Amino acid sequence: MAAPTRAACRLEGRNWFVRGFTTHDNAGGRDPKADGSYNLGFLGAFLQTQIAPNFFVPVPTGGTRPGSYAERYFGTYAAVYNQAYNANGRNADAAALTARNAANANAPLLQPGTPEFAAARDKIIHDPTPGQGARLILRSILNEGSGQYTYRNNFADVTFGAAYRQFLLGSDGSLFEDTKDGDRIKNYEYGAYAQASKTLLDDHLKLAAAGRVDRFQNFGTAFSPRASVVYSLGADKDQNFRASFSRAFRAPTQNDQYIRLDVGRAILLGNVSGGFQGYTSALGSQLATGQPVQFDSYQYSAAALKLEEVNSYEVGYRAQFAKKLYVDVDYFYNTYNNFIATQNFIGNIDGSRPTPAQVAAAAPARFQSNALPTRVIQIAANVDQRVQSQGAGITLSYAFAPELTVSGNYSYNDLITKEFKVGTQSFFNTPRHKFNFGLDGRLLERALSYNVNYRWVDAFLYESTFATGTVPVAHTLDAQVGYTLKSLHTTLQVGGTNLFDSANLQVYGAPSIGRIVYAGLLFDIK
Repeated sequence: MAAPTRAACRLEGRNWFVRGFTTHDNAGGRDPKADGSYNLGFLGAFLQTQIAPNFFVPVPTGGTRPGSYAERYFGTYAAVYNQAYNANGRNADAAALTARNAANANAPLLQPGTPEFAAARDKIIHDPTPGQGARLILRSILNEGSGQYTYRNNFADVTFGAAYRQFLLGSDGSLFEDTKDGDRIKNYEYGAYAQASKTLLDDHLKLAAAGRVDRFQNFGTAFSPRASVVYSLGADKDQNFRASFSRAFRAPTQNDQYIRLDVGRAILLGNVSGGFQGYTSALGSQLATGQPVQFDSYQYSAAALKLEEVNSYEVGYRAQFAKKLYVDVDYFYNTYNNFIATQNFIGNIDGSRPTPAQVAAAAPARFQSNALPTRVIQIAANVDQRVQSQGAGITLSYAFAPELTVSGNYSYNDLITKEFKVGTQSFFNTPRHKFNFGLDGRLLERALSYNVNYRWVDAFLYESTFATGTVPVAHTLDAQVGYTLKSLHTTLQVGGTNLFDSANLQVYGAPSIGRIVYAGLLFDIK
């Protein structure tokens, strides 16, 4: 898989800079014989839907058709389970064990390490055909430029800046709603900002205000103000009280805007055109009961995406006592308007509401057939409710001597809004509690340095478009030792992260991050 390539240029002076860069995503070319990016979930699903040798299943119109490894396995499992269940006094556990052993022995799935598995894997990861291959052809481009200038005078310091970003999205239809022979999808955003700061009361009071105006191709214009105040006590200004307010906007990601990816259980679609009409996912459960359905009571609608707005309030206190004890405490409260979340519903892929006849045709396939327009659809949409979150943190550090400093910090994050409408995922993905505890210092006339840090992260719910589940509690211990040879201007470092190799998941469905040990040399060239 080719890595993205990037070119950058930066010019700067004492109070200004101009920079620009371009990034080209080469992760998956068009040559079907070359290695590239592929969807691991698709690979796992399509491996077992390959045609099994010498296996056929009957069709309703008569005759047979070739069957897959999955059909062979689960067909054998079901037949043996039913026999064993009745023969063993309706003991479900015993029947399941018997059926699993029989299916593994007589109708095995594709097994890693076999030539058949290798051939099927090679075929799938090089095939970009939706519904049968896992290949992703990614050839997107990001161009960005920005500049900033700071003007200083006796009254106030004023900073001006501007930025431009252009997206050229290309996937040949394997990820976005572009096509193989069409142009890349073009999208842009640009903005400008200004900030002024002023100190008063012999530099004990500092005021700052800022504003930013952004223009988005799909979302119009947005203005973001910010204001802050810091007041310092004492001759050395070693106690500081701060407060701030800011309004910011989060633009939907390029995936939120333009994705088109069929993952089997649902089709993921971008939502920047005319919005969607359909029915809530509860309709599928009601249809399965066989009872009459009042379609109007399950209606669903989502407008095209808007910018997410967050208003943030923060207060804090920072102090240093006797040059030894450092304290920092803060609290923030956020309110969101047009909060962006993932929503699932039943609808037509062109955005229209399905007719009862279309629903009836798609229901037997659980709205997962890519041959029908009515599907389970997953989009990003704005939540029509006020969403709130809050958090707090405290940091303490005490320097006993140059040889030993003890420090620790704790943070609390909470999504106050608990109830979202059915089918909505918040993607908050943040642990409620986490803390660090560390020791560091210098010995042997500051030639030997060390630090040890213990981290604890609470379990939390992780939501994504591909998997949702609980990330368990994580405990990790990191350490590093360095020795400086002053005469050679060289420092030898040895260290490691997660030294006890404990389970350390950060994303649900991803592998655990294990122990990493490293060594290095740092050269101080003057």
